[in-house]
Amino acid sequence: SADMAVDTSAVESAFSSEVVVNLLCTYFISPESLTVGQGASSGSVAVTSSTGCN
Repeated sequence: SADMAVDTSAVESAFSSEVVVNLLCTYFISPESLTVGQGASSGSVAVTSSTGCN
């Protein structure tokens, strides 16, 4: 699929690079759940995808 930007007058933006989205990709987040205390200032998760997906 491809998207384009338009302004409030429905004028299309100049050409920009398209992004192709593979709808067959699966993404995984780890950990699936996490409890964070009140005093926590940051945390992290890992996101991975199925083969051939970015």
